[in-house]
Amino acid sequence: MLKLGQTKNPGRRFYGRERWKTPLDCGFFQWIDEGELFGWQKQALIEARNEIWQKNKTIMELKKIISKLQSDLGKNSDLEEDIINGFLKL
Repeated sequence: MLKLGQTKNPGRRFYGRERWKTPLDCGFFQWIDEGELFGWQKQALIEARNEIWQKNKTIMELKKIISKLQSDLGKNSDLEEDIINGFLKL
């Protein structure tokens, strides 16, 4: 069972083969629920999907910031050690 992420049928589940959307796809496809989403249900799913995408984007940006801060912290520790060693040599 797979789940779509597109706007027309957001989060709609379907049966497909492992190789779905690959060159080896045999073409088998079947909706789990036969009805299409309309109105508020469709809009709610689109909004939820967009919110998840935005939160994932924010998480990735925060991970980059954390990584940079950790790197800067390591550099500052090395610099601090060099300064202390310089004073001890005086």
